[in-house]
Amino acid sequence: MRDRRFIFCFIAFFVLAGILVSRPADAAIYQVTIDGPITGFTRDYLRKGIRKASTDPKGVVLIRLDTPGGLISATQEMVKNMLNAPVPVIVYVAPSGARAGSAGTFLTLAAHVAAMASGTHIGAAHPILLTGGDLKGDIRKKVMNDTLAFIRSIAQKRGRNAKWAEEAVRKSVSITAKEALKKGIIDCVADTDDALFRKIEGKTVEVVVKGEIRKRTLHLIGQTIRPVTLSLGEKIGQKLGNPQVMLILLVIGILGIYLEVKTPGATLPGVIGTVALIGFLFASRILPINYMGVILIFMAIIFFIAEIYVVSFGALTLAGLASLAIGLKLLFQTERSIGVQIPLSTIIGIVAVIGGVVVILGTLLARDLRRKKRTGREGLIGESGVAKTHIGKTGKVFVHGEIWDACSQGGEIEAGCSIRVKGVKRLLLVVEEIEGIGGSRKPFR
Repeated sequence: MRDRRFIFCFIAFFVLAGILVSRPADAAIYQVTIDGPITGFTRDYLRKGIRKASTDPKGVVLIRLDTPGGLISATQEMVKNMLNAPVPVIVYVAPSGARAGSAGTFLTLAAHVAAMASGTHIGAAHPILLTGGDLKGDIRKKVMNDTLAFIRSIAQKRGRNAKWAEEAVRKSVSITAKEALKKGIIDCVADTDDALFRKIEGKTVEVVVKGEIRKRTLHLIGQTIRPVTLSLGEKIGQKLGNPQVMLILLVIGILGIYLEVKTPGATLPGVIGTVALIGFLFASRILPINYMGVILIFMAIIFFIAEIYVVSFGALTLAGLASLAIGLKLLFQTERSIGVQIPLSTIIGIVAVIGGVVVILGTLLARDLRRKKRTGREGLIGESGVAKTHIGKTGKVFVHGEIWDACSQGGEIEAGCSIRVKGVKRLLLVVEEIEGIGGSRKPFR
């Protein structure tokens, strides 16, 4: 009996061991969450996720996507990384209400597995300015042809509907998740991560490992999702890597520095302006900018400051506004950011606001200079007070809430008489009695 039990346990052990050995190794799912415009930060974030997943033999990248679009240059690099990734990349447009607009369409098509939650949509990949306007002239034709070839090559590479992909660019069409599944744009529709993993369980995809194409079978059911975390600097970069935010920082920086120079000692405007400009320069690492535009903008600041010290009758202010307008026009015009410009209406608005502030403050400063000084020793001249002691060649007076050493201009002044300050000699006030208001004046002995 004991021998039978021993044999049974021995067989059961080997059966269990066989099951464990034959079971696929746990896959490490690295989640990259893209929620906002596609920028240089997004590119680096995805690269970080792929790099982390590549260190795991069974690593998989899951991109939760919700984007209105973004930079062409950043999108091209992200697609390149996805097509040549050594690990499977899954794009999941979720949750309900999310979208894969413009650049998001390219990313979805480039995934090894593309999925969407119900209530989401994809498309509208027509190239436009990042700030919302449309491209014009030859640049429009050039960008359109390049974008069409780009999206067609991605769709063909992944075996997706290339005809619809071209329509998404040419006609800016947009479709729902169910329509995308029917047209062969995505692989499945799922409302939760678990539902997604069940639908793609056992799917085989091709990855690129050290230049060689290898097959990977997906086994993701029950696996733990590991979010790819961001450092503090990356979180700040995520917020700053936006053209509108960069423009706001730039305007605050210009006004802050100008106000600090205009009103020395105020401190707060200078601190705020400096921090804003540092934020702008930090963001320029994420969103490509034209440094000629930056130079022109800083020249504008120099012109505004020079207007404070040089009487140019507004010429320096006009030069500064012209330099600012041209700098803003060139700011986002680089080879890496085709189609990213600041609308003319925005440039006019910014120039008008800054120009208005400069003119108003200049007018107030000129008015102040024409006024009689009201502070310091010069501000005491003409003020009235009371003689605290008998005043001959010296004495004490009470003026402006303070007691001063004083001497009389003319005869002696008795204590209690009202006096008026006629001048200041170092720390000695020269005073005279106000006639008819108490006390008496006697000639010097």
